[in-house]
Amino acid sequence: MKKVFFFRRAFSSLTLLALTMAANAEVLIVEQNKENSQETEKTCYDLGDKPVLTYSEANLVVKTNIASAEFPLGKVAKYYFAESDPTGVVTTQGKMGYLFVTEEGVRMTGFEPSLQVKLYTVSGQFLQEYRTSEEGSLEISLKGQPQGVYLIQLNTTTIKVIRK
Repeated sequence: MKKVFFFRRAFSSLTLLALTMAANAEVLIVEQNKENSQETEKTCYDLGDKPVLTYSEANLVVKTNIASAEFPLGKVAKYYFAESDPTGVVTTQGKMGYLFVTEEGVRMTGFEPSLQVKLYTVSGQFLQEYRTSEEGSLEISLKGQPQGVYLIQLNTTTIKVIRK
């Protein structure tokens, strides 16, 4: 009985500490290892979108009210909360990218130049392939596409986007 009480108290303390840290944070950052490289790739989530972290099979799943992404656990180097927006911070560990869902589609900034990006329907039908610009940005228009869920694949990350 004492062990159960101890573990409950320890878990409650850790949860409270994590919530306190998250309350002061502005972004969630997930870093994953690149293929055949020592570098990591960062994906950032605004905490205003209320990201929820869960695990599904061998993946770390991040869901927000507008999108979700799955990261293979074998590739995740770390994930953490940052107190300030890391926009503009230059790092030698990898390129940081942001993905914004808009009414017209998806806007990507801060990614590697000429990064291959693929768009699929939720049923897996390939729709189109894109490349980020020299500045690492890309606009994907979903105008004319029916409402529903779309998958955006870049490197080892797949992001689910809902068109309402």
